[in-house]
Amino acid sequence: MEQQQAVTNETQAVITPFNFSEKSLDLLRTKSSFDICEGTARSSKTTTLAFKFGLHVNSSSHMQFFIAGATQGVARRNVVDEKNGFLALFRGCAREGTNTRYGSHLVFTDTLGREKIIYIFGFKDKARWQTVLGSTLGGGIIDEINIADVNFVNEVFRSLIAVDGFWLGATLNPDNPDKEIYTSYINKSIPLKKWEHDIPKPILEDLANADEKIKGAIYWHFNFNDNPIMTQNKVDLFKSLYPKDSFYYASKILGLRGVSEGVIFKMLDDSYLSKSSEYIYRAQKVIMDDIEYLFKTDAYTKYVFGVDLGGNQEKKGTRITFTGFHRQFQQLDVLGRKKLISEEAVALVVEICDFIEKWYKQVLTPIKIDAVYIDGYGAVNVLLPTIRKELVNRGINLKVRLAIKYGKNSTKTTDKATDADRHSRLMTLLLLFNLRRIRFINNSEGRELIRQLKTLVYNPKDNLPLDENQDAMDDYDSLCYTITPFITELNDNIMRDEERKRL
Repeated sequence: MEQQQAVTNETQAVITPFNFSEKSLDLLRTKSSFDICEGTARSSKTTTLAFKFGLHVNSSSHMQFFIAGATQGVARRNVVDEKNGFLALFRGCAREGTNTRYGSHLVFTDTLGREKIIYIFGFKDKARWQTVLGSTLGGGIIDEINIADVNFVNEVFRSLIAVDGFWLGATLNPDNPDKEIYTSYINKSIPLKKWEHDIPKPILEDLANADEKIKGAIYWHFNFNDNPIMTQNKVDLFKSLYPKDSFYYASKILGLRGVSEGVIFKMLDDSYLSKSSEYIYRAQKVIMDDIEYLFKTDAYTKYVFGVDLGGNQEKKGTRITFTGFHRQFQQLDVLGRKKLISEEAVALVVEICDFIEKWYKQVLTPIKIDAVYIDGYGAVNVLLPTIRKELVNRGINLKVRLAIKYGKNSTKTTDKATDADRHSRLMTLLLLFNLRRIRFINNSEGRELIRQLKTLVYNPKDNLPLDENQDAMDDYDSLCYTITPFITELNDNIMRDEERKRL
């Protein structure tokens, strides 16, 4: 009752025609540090969060806050300027800021007469958000958190975690449940028992299966019934806008998570873990258990290490993948994968070489290891000889090369892949998946690699993987580097085998 009365007292001064549903009022009343609102479009989740954000700004002792969206314009359109946006909800308290030093911002005058700054920015504008998050912030809103770079969200939490009494709100339409944002943040929240009946069963299961929870994080699922202005006629009209078998209908109308159109490796949808020592196929993939047997029988013709240097000082983006090719290149097995975390160059070299040495010792015929292929940021030219030297010091004599570029426009002298190169890599991987010629080791790393690949979508501009500097692209590139040396042999042998089957 005290919380409800506090909300009532604070809202008396706010003149707004918007009526809140019972669920929205519960969200406003519930004490939390992180409110996550997932659900259908037109369900009032953004308006509710914006109102709670205003109440928090008013009562907080901190003087700086933020509103973030995909871009500054999107943040303004979705949260600030719409009919029931922040400025409308708090007119008389919030106004446009004019101090150019703060960039795009609002000035909020609280009930004690204190003026507070609310920064507005896009999470794709890294220079901007790094500057803002370098300040002491009392909280904020992340609109469409499902499309935000996880590194941005990580920085938001690092910025807020040391602040007493912070509050963060996040909105999203349901998306691919394998995205890192779900496993790292969304699924670590807890729903109120009162509203569990409104949450789709698959989402409840995702929430229940999370290994740990974020203290003070509350999950809310919104639907059309939570928006007082959505009459049945409006709902019916809105439903007619999307085909019933589309991802957008499932996400925006039904509030279900799923895989959107344009997912590249859609054949990975129904993952299946083999519980026997045999190769078992479900959909278009396999996870293998009998790797020890494969090494003991020296079943592979060639082995390759692929390293994508992802700039570990900015984000932990360096990946290394170890693959094995069966005789006549009829099968590719992903034997190992690791996310490397060292930021300093020498430590990163040691971490790379530790991984290589671990697998090198398991190979019965080390001469079968073709090379270590590396590509990445500018320091690669410095790291190549350092890695060679470190391996030699460990008694490991391997070639360490720049990842091979291939495709009709590629040259031996270029350090940058052309679109033709990238298309060749993508087509080769798709060929391997669709012909069931690729398998993954059955451990946490193998399953994580599959999970990352499942999140990749096409960029409609070039039909290549959409590269937003996300973790999935680091894993994808590392895997690609392991197949480049054998592109011709792979294609020739696979095509010959398919031709034999047809005859």
